[in-house]
Formats: sequence, C-alpha cells, structure tokens
Amino acid sequence: YGMLKRVSRADARAEWGDKLAVAGLAAIAKGEDSWRVIHDGTHAVRVNPKIKVRDLARYPSVAEQRRIFEETLDRPLPHFIFKGDISKAHRRVRVRREDWGQQACRLDQADEIWLNTVGTFGIASAGYYWTRAISVIARTIMTLMANEEWWQLLYVDDFSWTFTGENFLKNVLFVIYFYCVLNVPFAWKKFAGGHEFEWVGFWINIGTCSAGISEKRKSWVLGWIKEVTGDTVVKVKNCQEVLGRLQFVATALITMKPFL
Repeated sequence: YGMLKRVSRADARAEWGDKLAVAGLAAIAKGEDSWRVIHDGTHAVRVNPKIKVRDLARYPSVAEQRRIFEETLDRPLPHFIFKGDISKAHRRVRVRREDWGQQACRLDQADEIWLNTVGTFGIASAGYYWTRAISVIARTIMTLMANEEWWQLLYVDDFSWTFTGENFLKNVLFVIYFYCVLNVPFAWKKFAGGHEFEWVGFWINIGTCSAGISEKRKSWVLGWIKEVTGDTVVKVKNCQEVLGRLQFVATALITMKPFL
C-alpha cells in the first residue's frame, strides 16, 4: 500500500543525513488477536519534542450527544443512530518525503531501514493532520445535507450519526454512499446502528434519550475504587492513569468533576 518504504542504511543516511531518526517500536494489544504498533518518536530519537502542532482539536463527547437528544426528544418521528469507524485513520495522510527520515525504524536486518511515508502512531502530528483531512470531507457532507434532520459527531476516526424525520433511511444511505464515493476506508465490521450502542467508551441510547459510560469503563472504575479502598493505599505511579480515566468518566457523570 506504499505506507512503508524499505531502503538500505547507506541510502537513508545519504538522503536524510543527520535528520535520520531510527526509533524503537512497541506493540499494544487491542484485542485477543490484534495489536497496534507504536512508533516511539519521543524517547532516544526525540522527534516529538521538536514538533509544534499549530492548533488543538476539540472532540465531541456525551455533552454534544445530550444536546442532540434535546433537539429530537419531542419530535414524533422515527429516530435512528448509527456509528462508523475508519480503518488505520492516522496512516491515511501522506507525509512529505523530506520528513520520511524522521519516521524511520528497523527490524532484524541491521543494514535495512524502514521509512514511514504516511502518518504514524507515536508521532505527535499524525492526529492533527488526520483531523484536518477528514474535516474537509465531514464538513462537505454537512453542507450538502444542511436542510435535513441529522447530526454528525466525529471523535478522531469514530463517527456517530443521529437521524430523524421522514427521510431518515434515505439520509442514512446517502451519508454512507457519499463517504464511499470518496474512498473513505471504513472498518465495516465496527459499524452498528439502531436505538443504542457503545461509542468511544460511552453508551448511547436514543430510545430513552440517555448517555453514560460503557459497561467496560464502569467495571474498571468500580474495580479500582474497591481495590484501593480495601488496601487504603494508592501507588503514585498509577495516579496519572487513574485521573485520566476518571476525567473521561466525568464527561458523562458530571457530578464527579468537583472531586477531581
């Protein structure tokens, strides 16, 4: 697919010189039989500290979904929610050739270098440029359907669409068709629709107009609280992870926020 280019170490050194940064790799389990390869652009090579992302991206969460519920609550029309996920989203954006050397890695062969030619997990700017790219498409479909009763949320590469009105089925098909025409690479196995589903760690139910955290997130938080209250000890090294998870939960359970 052209996402990686293999070259000899000598050729890589000749083209990129001192800018050649051969980073370490790590693998994080996503499921029982799937892994995500992480390119370590922070330690040793220190590529990430040199990157200055020009803007911050704000992603929607439960607050936006609840606002959609307020808009649709009193409408005696069909309601439908749908979610979609994009496959390898960060790796869909091309990187300039002059920066390929900053995204280098190697396997067992010491004389061969692999160069990432696209956005890469572990490089700080990958998410930023992906957001800019997908925003063009997402805003285009919103403009085309400005007069229809539908709402679109996008959290990095996870879509949540809410449809209502007499034309809701036609609109569902048109939105998906539009993205397919532009070759947006959906992960079809992750598609789901109906009146309720889990979306980026939240549980959305349009039938009851409610939104909260998923069962998995809830189990983790309650399990951690039970563990530390039993031991009466919290390890300092765990505080960052726990506070991050609790901050996420607090976006849905806002009564927690003062206690963070």
